[in-house]
Amino acid sequence: MALKPFSQRSEREQVAALRSLVVSKFESEDRPLATCRKIAHQHNTTFCAVGRQGEHWFVRLSRTPARTPEQVQAEVEWVQDLAEEGFPVARPEPWAEGEVVCGLEASWLPEPRLAVRFGWSRGVVARRPSVAQWHAIGALLARLHEHTTNRPDLGQGRWNVDKLVGNSGTEEEALEDARLCLGDVAADALSRVRGAYHELRPKLGPVQLLHGDLHQLNVLWQDSQPTVVDFDDCGWAPPLYDLAVPIAEFRDHGDLSLETALLNGYASVRPLPPGLDDLGTMLDVRRAQLIYWVLSERHTPGFFPDWEVWANDQVSRLRAPR
Repeated sequence: MALKPFSQRSEREQVAALRSLVVSKFESEDRPLATCRKIAHQHNTTFCAVGRQGEHWFVRLSRTPARTPEQVQAEVEWVQDLAEEGFPVARPEPWAEGEVVCGLEASWLPEPRLAVRFGWSRGVVARRPSVAQWHAIGALLARLHEHTTNRPDLGQGRWNVDKLVGNSGTEEEALEDARLCLGDVAADALSRVRGAYHELRPKLGPVQLLHGDLHQLNVLWQDSQPTVVDFDDCGWAPPLYDLAVPIAEFRDHGDLSLETALLNGYASVRPLPPGLDDLGTMLDVRRAQLIYWVLSERHTPGFFPDWEVWANDQVSRLRAPR
């Protein structure tokens, strides 16, 4: 009996099929796995792979063309560079062929998956980090910014926030998709954000490679020591964008003391980036990026079903025109 097309399989069936690719890849290296447990199956599919000798890895499968080999390679080169310099990150580990990014293909798979294997980072997520933890995260952000300021060769080919589109092609296409999905009011609000950002842009200084998504779920803690994970959203933006990522959540919940801790931690390493007086615009830019990303990913198997409710809520949080 012919197998169902991959896109028509249930989430459980898709995960099982992708798991078989990961298991086969390890077996081809003579490193059979004891277990391979799914962590997530959305934009990426991720597994915790455990070898028979007790070794642990984090394995991430990225879809093409949502991620190109060049984009993934640029990400892992940065993380490798950070690991070599002693930053607390999960180190990418090469596959047997010596490549850090390998393509996994199968006749039933509509497009290859780009597989990256990271050393397992022990630690726990602090869903409500303390003031001290946010101070430490602010200092880590500043160190990351110092690193890429001095390494402008890293991250070529990653997204650039100056092109406000999420994962959609052109700005016009992204805006039209928002109008189709969410209506004229949402599209007009997103258009205002784009205009406000381009007006502010000259004050923000040059773009540089940033983590792009450093919120509390992307930091693991072992005692008081943090490890930064998930550089999959890294891209080019003014440094203020990275601070806007957690601050947007702080302001949603009224946690002003955490915002102060984050900024003080950053300032303990390097001067705060320009544009703080207009931080509201960058918070809107962060929301707009998330809205565009969700719209571009809404058909992905396993994506959260209430994306439309979430997107409309985020649109309602965009500031009214001044």
